[in-house]
Amino acid sequence: MRILTYLFLIVLILAFAGSVFIATQRGTYDVSQSVDIPLPKSSVKQYLNDFYNWENWFVADGDKISISKVSTGTGAELQLNEGDANIKTVAISGDTIIQQYRNGDEVAEWKWVLASIGNQTKITLFQKGQLPFTEKVNATWEGGPATLKNSFAQSLLTRFKSSVVSEIKRFTIRPGNVITTSTQFYVGHSIHSTLENIPRNTNVLLTRLQEFVAKSKLRVTGEPFLIYHTRDMVRRVSHLSVCLPISEEIYVSPESDISTGVLAGGNYFVTTLTGDYSHLPELWTKSRAVVNQKKLTPDPSRKAFEVYKLSKPAVRKPSAWTTLLYLPVVEGTPAEPLMPIEPTKQAPAIQKPKAAMPAASGDPEKGTPTGEIAIP
Repeated sequence: MRILTYLFLIVLILAFAGSVFIATQRGTYDVSQSVDIPLPKSSVKQYLNDFYNWENWFVADGDKISISKVSTGTGAELQLNEGDANIKTVAISGDTIIQQYRNGDEVAEWKWVLASIGNQTKITLFQKGQLPFTEKVNATWEGGPATLKNSFAQSLLTRFKSSVVSEIKRFTIRPGNVITTSTQFYVGHSIHSTLENIPRNTNVLLTRLQEFVAKSKLRVTGEPFLIYHTRDMVRRVSHLSVCLPISEEIYVSPESDISTGVLAGGNYFVTTLTGDYSHLPELWTKSRAVVNQKKLTPDPSRKAFEVYKLSKPAVRKPSAWTTLLYLPVVEGTPAEPLMPIEPTKQAPAIQKPKAAMPAASGDPEKGTPTGEIAIP
């Protein structure tokens, strides 16, 4: 019996000594890992910047997730298992995305830096933080905090690369036929935006429109759509309206950011993209080429528009998103070759924005019209 008591005391002393040893070990870490991805930088950044995509590579099976109303840009947040862990985007500057990572008692800064290398993208994850006691135990057996976190980062980057390559590269563009549409009432929000920021800005404005129609008790009759008033391919900026179709015409005060309008009916040549929005330029190019091939005449009195048939949050895999491009045409008449859309001086059909169009080099972090829209 006395031997058992001694053994118990020895085990207790060893456990106490081990706990003291682990508690006094340095738990700070400041590490980085990189991976090369065979995709353009803009596509990789957009995929990383949207928390809806994180379910495809970051979230483990069985985890419950919650994503903020706006899933991209500064202020967006992903929570796991009712707040046990969360990641919040705190800043975006150029090709750098800075996030705060919290998992239990551990709080760290994650900094993702993207750089173009030829036709590939090098993405580097910097991690800086302090391990809690339980993670120090794991780090002791894994070779220290740096080794533990480098292994974690490499695993994250490997999964991210596999996911983004699979989701972005898998797409189809299917030209259709000329169809005739009827007149459609809509509510919308008109902005100027860089082409790169259109998906993110659309996400922000669509959330505001959905809140407006819910508060106003309006009946939405179809999928969201974008009307393109101008597309400047040199400066890579566009004047567009993010819209929701509604059942009847309404009136809003002139001071409101929300505008109303009527989408003209008529003949449109429809092309379908199944895949990520990074392929929208190719959708436009191929659609114009088929219009030229079929010798259809563009109708300059009406605007082209995109319909988001299947999109987030209902469908979270970009490879499954479905976008329809409607190009206005006059069916059955000879046509000149369809030229790229250039900026025009023609006034848009809906309320003009209050601010004049700024230069394309607007600062996204200051919420300029060509940069990211601030999240309310």
